[in-house]
Amino acid sequence: MRVSLRWLAEYTDLPELPLEELCERLTLAGLEVEDHREIRAEGIFVGKILSVEDHPHAQNLKVCEVQVQNEIYTTVCGAPNVAAGLLVPFALPGALLPQGRVEKAHIRGVLSNGMILSREELGLEEKSSGIWELPSDTPLGEDLVKILELPDTILNLKITSNRPDLLGVYGLAREFSALFDTDLRELSLAFPEEETPADALTSVEVESGEDCPRYVA
Repeated sequence: MRVSLRWLAEYTDLPELPLEELCERLTLAGLEVEDHREIRAEGIFVGKILSVEDHPHAQNLKVCEVQVQNEIYTTVCGAPNVAAGLLVPFALPGALLPQGRVEKAHIRGVLSNGMILSREELGLEEKSSGIWELPSDTPLGEDLVKILELPDTILNLKITSNRPDLLGVYGLAREFSALFDTDLRELSLAFPEEETPADALTSVEVESGEDCPRYVA
């Protein structure tokens, strides 16, 4: 099971330990960490692909114009799903990705000034088949690092069959709280209703309190 440490920190304070030591402590406690991945990025913004043209010297590459805020960048892209009109994560020259810095580069004679990214290149999944097509309501020009709440660390935990209580973030937060003697914050189960309240649409009456001492819906 993969879990975000940033997400866990919403429910319990995490110990101030080096990552390797944290993983070792968890493994010794029976919560084996199979691997981990640190996701760090900067200089990544929401861009809009304005145009896509064939690369003059490469059959499988495209030359794209991408708008980020008030600037337009020319970049070379080989993803099969690249298309005009898409909102995409765009790394400016000098941006930091998990695998290193993005630099200007001449690709088959065309200057590529930035990079359209996949989820894989952002460290969000192991393998991507194309660039990440962002939802159409994503604010153009926004800092994607802030939207994604990076940096973050993802732990890949081996959950044994006798611990189904650890198959959720709150269950893991409870385990972290016990292991590291930190407070566990209450899980909010309040769900705001919109338009017609649920109790105006239906009702339940328990006719036999002995047979059904508690009913939850």
